[in-house]
Amino acid sequence: MVEEQRAAPVAYYLAQSGVQSTIIERAGVGNQASGNAAGGLNPLTGVGIPGPLGSFAWECYELHSDLHEGLVQDTGIDYQHRTVAKIDLALEESDVPVLKESASRIDAAEGFKAQWLEPDDVAKLEPRISKDIIGGLYDYGNTAADGHRLTNAFAAAVW
Repeated sequence: MVEEQRAAPVAYYLAQSGVQSTIIERAGVGNQASGNAAGGLNPLTGVGIPGPLGSFAWECYELHSDLHEGLVQDTGIDYQHRTVAKIDLALEESDVPVLKESASRIDAAEGFKAQWLEPDDVAKLEPRISKDIIGGLYDYGNTAADGHRLTNAFAAAVW
């Protein structure tokens, strides 16, 4: 038994290895956690990154990029894998050094860009963000996918 968030990808990779499996979903494929996930992929930030999960994160990031074209071609489901930008906000002074360190690391990675933004610069990019922030880390190079469509693409490739 595999939890909902991983059932379709596990079934997909089992099928790639010649193992038949069945996906049983209470509310339909992709209609719970996996279908409602943000869908962001960033190999440069997160728990254990940098650190013990750093190389694993890069491998997953690259595998997702490699997977897209074939899975869309096999299923006809475009799960909107794309490169995106985001802003991580500093809400407390203690956030600033952590985000600035991340900016240096992200900006040094090929295909990524990052920079520290002052509150006025953040407001120019996204005026709906509170003026009470201390600043923000803008970074570009992350990828994202529509979680519901991705889960359904995995499942469709199995059926």
